[in-house]
Amino acid sequence: MKKLFPKLFTAFLLMAAAPQAKAALFINNNTGCDITMELYAHDFNHGTCVLHSGWFVVPAYNSVAYNNVTTLNSGTPSWLNGPAVLTGGTTVWGWDATKFYFGLAGGSGVVGAAGSCIPNASTVIPNTCGSSVTVTWGPFGSNTVIDIN
Repeated sequence: MKKLFPKLFTAFLLMAAAPQAKAALFINNNTGCDITMELYAHDFNHGTCVLHSGWFVVPAYNSVAYNNVTTLNSGTPSWLNGPAVLTGGTTVWGWDATKFYFGLAGGSGVVGAAGSCIPNASTVIPNTCGSSVTVTWGPFGSNTVIDIN
């Protein structure tokens, strides 16, 4: 049940957020290890992968969601070279890629959208938390989902 909860929670978030925000990001950590991530995005003033977030942790068996790239203009994580501008809205905003690592458990990698600075949509990290972990980046309608399994 622990492994199923993040997927059900994220499905609920997707259904609730999709009508309001066509540029949401959903991150599902379906593993027993915390994952530390950094996000890359773009907006009207920042080209592909130019917005860089601070590092943040997605705890084991948890999910996080960001409504759009301007969500990171305040709070944690935030854009290190931002803020993202409101100009153009969801027609010019976009999530591009992520770097990640599993702390003391080892294993790190990158995934991202086609045409971004990190165009591989999936990677397998061996020996993380006792087994291999697959991290995938993909679209869900106009939104983006990062699945960690």
